[in-house]
Amino acid sequence: MTSKNYEITFGGKGTLTVSPREITITLLPQTAEYGGQNATYTLGSTPGTHYTVGDKGLYDNRDPLITLTADLTSSKDVGSYKIVASRPQNGNYDVTVENEDNYLFSITKATVTVTAQDQSVTYGDSAPALSWDNVTVTGFKDGTDYAAQLGEIAFTFGGYEPRTSQAGSTYDITPKVGESKNYVVDIQTGQLSVA
Repeated sequence: MTSKNYEITFGGKGTLTVSPREITITLLPQTAEYGGQNATYTLGSTPGTHYTVGDKGLYDNRDPLITLTADLTSSKDVGSYKIVASRPQNGNYDVTVENEDNYLFSITKATVTVTAQDQSVTYGDSAPALSWDNVTVTGFKDGTDYAAQLGEIAFTFGGYEPRTSQAGSTYDITPKVGESKNYVVDIQTGQLSVA
């Protein structure tokens, strides 16, 4: 660069500072089925699917690498929980969460099936005394302590009466359990056979 009127002297180099791009995100609802008291839940963190981006938007649609997690410090029961957004992993974005005080992660009830095991009784005898040991449980997420989540179990025997029932007849064994906050209970009957 030259000038007919000035002698130009160039000093030291300047510095161009690149600041993080400011964006505002709005978190969207997410849902998972109850997985037990020891469960971990992985939330989706995809822009446009699990949160929307406002303000200037993403540069060239580049993912800011935000990680979304659920705050489950108080409970892991069925219910609604806060979604927490981490800082971007690459430092290219300065993120503000529009709905930070949210309860958008929902844990829904799991289905557990309780099936009575078939039993037999001798003609004239009382119906057997049964317990959790006499059912088959599938879909349960909390080990084998069924009573802790489903309550005590009881059984009906489809009208079986020792004095009136005949040898060779059969009756439905129907389990009954308590109301569960974390499970929908599907009851399946077994058969009581009179020998």
